[in-house]
Amino acid sequence: MKKIGLVEYYSKEKIAPIRQDIADLLAHRRRRNRLFQGVGIRADWIREKKIMEVGPGAGFNSIILAEARPREFVLVEGNPTGMKETKERLRKHLAHAPGLKLKFWQKNLMKLKPEAQFDMVFCEGVLSGVVELRHFILRLAGWVKKGGILFISTVDELSYMPDTLRRILVQLNLSSYSNPYSSARSFEKDLKGHFQNLPGMSRPVHDWIVDNAINPASNLPLYNIPEIVSLLGKQFDFVGSWPRFVEDWRWYKELTQSRSQFNQAAIESYWRKCHNLLFYGPIHPERPAFMNQKLYQKAAAVRRYLRGWENHRSFGNLVRLSRAIREFGLHLPVAATRQARFVRCFSEIILGDKKGAQKLFLDPTFKKWFGRGQQYMALEKVAE
Repeated sequence: MKKIGLVEYYSKEKIAPIRQDIADLLAHRRRRNRLFQGVGIRADWIREKKIMEVGPGAGFNSIILAEARPREFVLVEGNPTGMKETKERLRKHLAHAPGLKLKFWQKNLMKLKPEAQFDMVFCEGVLSGVVELRHFILRLAGWVKKGGILFISTVDELSYMPDTLRRILVQLNLSSYSNPYSSARSFEKDLKGHFQNLPGMSRPVHDWIVDNAINPASNLPLYNIPEIVSLLGKQFDFVGSWPRFVEDWRWYKELTQSRSQFNQAAIESYWRKCHNLLFYGPIHPERPAFMNQKLYQKAAAVRRYLRGWENHRSFGNLVRLSRAIREFGLHLPVAATRQARFVRCFSEIILGDKKGAQKLFLDPTFKKWFGRGQQYMALEKVAE
């Protein structure tokens, strides 16, 4: 089956299931500004700068970028529905901001030739739905000028694993459909109790189901932070991330090399601590990197076998998926006993009837189990 990306899927269905509740605009503004501060940049750095946002979706986060008064703000969105909503939202919220130079490019970034002209490039919630991910990241980085900042988010195999299990249950019970929005309604009751355990959730449950459990582009291979940092490491230095997991105990006076080695510190810290991306709440002690690398491989295998089953829904493929889930559970941290027990049960029940599998939605451990979703990071371009 041909792989499809987020932009293609949204455009085909004429949807943009990425709404946020920003009725409290002050809370939204604080949330965004503290995110910037957390990764090591400040919102006021945007003032009088030339910036680009790739994949604004429906423009909810674009409002905060525009409020920072950049000299020029280019928004690149390949989905016509998303671009239309972004324009409408910015016009509504920025009606009293004359002189702001906005440019809207309704294009696929992969079809644009990069020009290193922007002080800051923002790209959030996009990478998990890109087919040619490596090329996309390189193309994205090509728009940042030397000394500029790339602000990017990613979702990896661990942070997304609890939601991958939710996707499996939805897919098992998903009948043929003509419209993803109508299909999502039948699962809202099952999942509403889950998201009540996620404080700060600003996205409608309905949109989450469409985008993460039904959308075929949400089951593509993912890139983790070390992969992105390594890919861009010749040109970019790691600045910071959210969550803030990097430890670097070197004496600053020893940092005399031509490059800071911040990238290596980020990669090493990630592999010691990345098992914590599986859990929204508790923080587990560090583990040896090789244990987490094995855990990551097992998580990636689950999604790989899930793609195989979604492409060809045979019982044999479902058995392979079940085995991969069970193997993943065997590598969970020792303290995650409840999650390990649930994963083992999950791997067995999905091989039975659909009604039995649907009851897994009600499991109290599952209802409270969320990963850390997107990770955000800032990278500075230090070389052409």
